[in-house]
Amino acid sequence: MADKIMMYDQNHLLGRAYFCLLEGNKMEQADGQFNFVLLQSGNNIPALLGKACIMFNRKDYKSALSFYKKALRTNPNCPGAVRMGMGYCFARLGNVEKAKLAFQRALQLDPKCVGALVGLALLEMNKSDPESIRTGVQRLSSAYTLDNSNPMVLNHLANHFFFKKDFTKVEQLAVHAYQKAQVEHMEAE
Repeated sequence: MADKIMMYDQNHLLGRAYFCLLEGNKMEQADGQFNFVLLQSGNNIPALLGKACIMFNRKDYKSALSFYKKALRTNPNCPGAVRMGMGYCFARLGNVEKAKLAFQRALQLDPKCVGALVGLALLEMNKSDPESIRTGVQRLSSAYTLDNSNPMVLNHLANHFFFKKDFTKVEQLAVHAYQKAQVEHMEAE
């Protein structure tokens, strides 16, 4: 009954859309809800960020980036997480320098942005030279200090210790990451 009464209320639609995203298997339904909201209000930031998330998960990084940029243009005071999302889009599109700048800006806005620390760590570690790897591991360690139950952090630390052949730490970190993961993709890693 309440669904019928509030069926076209933007906040109701956004709540349902995000709930669909959280369930993981209702991406199309969430997309429809976000599209409906954006037809009513093209600059609705929660809908723009929801669309960015969907596009990123579909591996359409260029479209995801455009939704993040539109949200940022609409409200330049968006939290650091928006810039973090842009950083991951830039990284997937191969623009490492812009990815780095986006992650750094995310950390300026939110020094506890674990995802931005991980992004910078991965950019460093991908350079493959010993100093860059050391810097990357330090960033992962900082991320671990901020959130020692983040599956992304745990997984990347496990990968690092795998290459160092410290299999006891690998097992501990991997098991902990698996227990904390909420998405099948993370569980698989």
